[in-house]
Amino acid sequence: MLNVVPANSFDRFLQDARQAALDGRWPDARALFEHAHALAPDRLEALDGLSLAWLRLNRPDEAAAVLERIVQSHPSLAGAHANLGLARILAGQPERALDPLQTATRLDPAHAAAHLNLGLAQFRLGLHTAAAESFRNAVARDPASELARQNLVLALAAGARTGEAIAAARQAVADLPASAALHSGLLLTLHNDPAIHPHDLFAEHQRWAARHAAGIAPLQLPKPDLAPDRPLRVGYVSPDFR
Repeated sequence: MLNVVPANSFDRFLQDARQAALDGRWPDARALFEHAHALAPDRLEALDGLSLAWLRLNRPDEAAAVLERIVQSHPSLAGAHANLGLARILAGQPERALDPLQTATRLDPAHAAAHLNLGLAQFRLGLHTAAAESFRNAVARDPASELARQNLVLALAAGARTGEAIAAARQAVADLPASAALHSGLLLTLHNDPAIHPHDLFAEHQRWAARHAAGIAPLQLPKPDLAPDRPLRVGYVSPDFR
């Protein structure tokens, strides 16, 4: 006897997969999206969800393989090209990300994430001028994107365009004054300005503190051990240690 799959099985698996994704249960979501895809290989929703699940599971190579199938069968989907570019960036292949991301921006010039990810790929390849232009495009399409604004400042600074980097950082703070991260970016960028007076730099740091740190209680440090023969313990703190 033939095994007959009920017509609503795909929709049930797809719904369960989406709920698992919403709950953050990405291993379950991946398995359910794969089940749904096996039931209806021609339905794009399952493949799209599967690619997202692989990305969330930090498996960009698997996500890229799924997205390559999507863009082959649906070459006009800008979002699929943009996601393929992102997957290749995360897989450490920024040079292979350029083509799908440029395709995405051509198909949908308003796609802010495509411009942002294109800038990320260009930046990682050392193409700082091109990256800055892509980040400007991303900011123009999504002015609320802190990531686009931060990366614009970084790309300008990396290209030795210090004045433009400072101007972009000041504009970011003016447009999104509640963002402590953008204001921190301005402080960092100002350290590269040879013309700034130390008093002005200190005053900008005070403005940051007044705006973003007013409600933070001071850290209560333990009383130090001042014994002359005790071993010294030196700690390094940096976000760059990963």
